[in-house]
Amino acid sequence: MSKLEYKLSLLIPGWNAAHYIENCVNSLLENDYTNFEIILITGGSDDSYNISLKLKKKYPIKIKAFKQEIPHKNTALNIGLKGVTGDIIVLTDIDCVYQKNWLSSINKIFQNQNYNVITGLYLPLPDRNNTLAEFNRIKIGNNLLKFKNETVIIGNKLCGANSAFRKETFLDKIGKFDEKIPTGDDKILGITFNKNGEDLYYFRDIYVYTECYSNSLKGFIRRRIRWAKDLYITLNKKRIIKLLISFGIALFKLLYPIAILIFWLLFLQSDIFLLITLLVPWLIFYLLYMSYFFFQLRKSSIKVNNHLGTNFNFRKAFKIVPILFFTYSIITIMSILYPKRSKW
Repeated sequence: MSKLEYKLSLLIPGWNAAHYIENCVNSLLENDYTNFEIILITGGSDDSYNISLKLKKKYPIKIKAFKQEIPHKNTALNIGLKGVTGDIIVLTDIDCVYQKNWLSSINKIFQNQNYNVITGLYLPLPDRNNTLAEFNRIKIGNNLLKFKNETVIIGNKLCGANSAFRKETFLDKIGKFDEKIPTGDDKILGITFNKNGEDLYYFRDIYVYTECYSNSLKGFIRRRIRWAKDLYITLNKKRIIKLLISFGIALFKLLYPIAILIFWLLFLQSDIFLLITLLVPWLIFYLLYMSYFFFQLRKSSIKVNNHLGTNFNFRKAFKIVPILFFTYSIITIMSILYPKRSKW
């Protein structure tokens, strides 16, 4: 039987994404697979939509451009859905770049008629050399290797930056993207496929590269808070207990040393030994946390480097951990205090 060359329709929404559009599109055009269309749905206060129109004019056969009026991802995806003419719908993000065989690998996977919905993962951009990017390369690389190829993922989310499904399956089982949900669009989509009898298959070799884990600590915090709120989509007793424990630990990490210091300044300024004694529980927790991350990063880097042929440096990655000790606490507290996501 001859190999089918499915037409792939890539839905790529972007709000205030002018900085990313051309890199994303150029990376796709450099892929070794040619039977695809790029559907850009862009808008915002910057020049995103005008850039999309210029690219459409330059590559009229490959690119379609739609305007996005509000910052809501699923609304944008439904706008783009109207322009889909391919057999396979591919979801990705505007801040991604791709392996040269990414599209051909997706086409190859769908030669197997048992696969209707697939997903992969992502790594930080390879040209980012900061400690945050190195930390995330190791952590996400370890997650990437968590499952083998063709693993069925039940009750889990699709990766919004790297997923694909047959158009016929999507239209028959779901119809359109849910515009009512304020958060967790990727998770809801995966759960909806599951509820309609479709397995989600994970493929680790089709990973993409993304900006979101690559550079800015501020951007990292903002996205992690947004993603942490997805936990509230499917709350159960076990998850509520886990959230409460996480909240308690986060408060301890952030507020305990501050409370002790204020207490000491107000009442015990002459007793430095007592201050140190009161801080001992927090210092022990901090040292255990640092030790755990040091050995975990070391172990994970060896695993990732062996499997992916990379040379990630766990010592470099570890330099960001003292900052993340507090950062993860902020993320946990903010996501619990403000569980609703108002914008994309």
